[in-house]
Amino acid sequence: WEKEMLLRLPKKRYLVVREEEVMAGLVDILCAYVYDHITTDGEGSPESVWTYTKLSPSLSYVAKLPTLRHSVICFIRRAVTFPLHRHFTLALRCVYDVAHLLTTARKLPITRCLLRVKWHLDKDESKYPLSRLYVAPYATYVQSLPTETLQKYGAQLVSILTTITNPW
Repeated sequence: WEKEMLLRLPKKRYLVVREEEVMAGLVDILCAYVYDHITTDGEGSPESVWTYTKLSPSLSYVAKLPTLRHSVICFIRRAVTFPLHRHFTLALRCVYDVAHLLTTARKLPITRCLLRVKWHLDKDESKYPLSRLYVAPYATYVQSLPTETLQKYGAQLVSILTTITNPW
């Protein structure tokens, strides 16, 4: 099913003015995916769409977060507020996993994560526009990114995580 979804993605090139803003949106969607992946043991569930759209600021309220730090903090706040499993360490682990995903600089796993999110959103009658507005363009954009860019933002995520402490 992944090959079919890849073939159906738009074949566009994107002119990105503020790269960090775009990467902040990508990171928050990936964090929501990783949270769902961890809490459902990779199986997904009927609640996966809810999880993606509640934990990702981009999908929840169409936010454009200016920096990666804002994206991480916003995700962590949402992860300890909304879902059933509210745990600060779990939220940090999700961000660490996304940082690892970016620092390995392999585009295929990132694209697979986005395709899985797209597949779940496409099945929901009220959330499928988010798939077309956000997830499909990100899946296309990631494939054109140089590996150095992914590694740079992965390293930046790790440095951001070292400054975040548990407020409880």
